[in-house]
Amino acid sequence: MKDRAGRFETAEGGTIFLDEVGEIPLDIQNKLLRVLQDKRFERVGDDRTRRANVRVVAATNRNLKKEALRAKFREDLFYRLNVFSDPSSAAARADG
Repeated sequence: MKDRAGRFETAEGGTIFLDEVGEIPLDIQNKLLRVLQDKRFERVGDDRTRRANVRVVAATNRNLKKEALRAKFREDLFYRLNVFSDPSSAAARADG
């Protein structure tokens, strides 16, 4: 099998854009939270832990705060991602 860099490795030292982050399944949200908190990850099928030095920009059309309250999105991941929120977004306008 060919050794191939994943998204976080490719974005090393730069920015990774996660589109439709509200669609990520709960089990994958757990892994994403680990990368954001610990800045570490493992490649699929690898046991070596790697470091991730990336800035994350995430977007969604869902209201993640409501999704977190309904246990459809990890609340801790919501707060980790919600450092800056665009109040002009569709989800924010739906709250108003």
